[in-house]
Amino acid sequence: MRLETIPLILGGLFGLIGLVLLADAVIADGSFAPTERRQRARAQRNLWGEAILGVGILAVAAALIGRDVWRYTTVAMLAALVLCVLGLALNWRYVGSMLSGRSSARTSESQTDATKSGSEKNARLRMR
Repeated sequence: MRLETIPLILGGLFGLIGLVLLADAVIADGSFAPTERRQRARAQRNLWGEAILGVGILAVAAALIGRDVWRYTTVAMLAALVLCVLGLALNWRYVGSMLSGRSSARTSESQTDATKSGSEKNARLRMR
């Protein structure tokens, strides 16, 4: 394997990752997998932010595949930087909750118990 093929392989991988992110932003949730049944709500992702991040990664792939012979490599990398930072900024809560392992709507147990007991009282009153 020649050393010049490494940017082509990396460009192909980045292109695949960018296409997957772009497709995930465009395709509706629940199309391939059933919806999640979590007790605590997960932070909502921003679909525009995810699409912008996908386009930014596609720009990185284009710059890698274009190598030094493509005239717009620097422009593609600057655009990729701006798009990736914007996409991460729009999805900051989602990325933070995924990295920390915590959900965004975490409440204390006492608040949860208080709401459950109140809803159980309402349910008993409605049944009578």
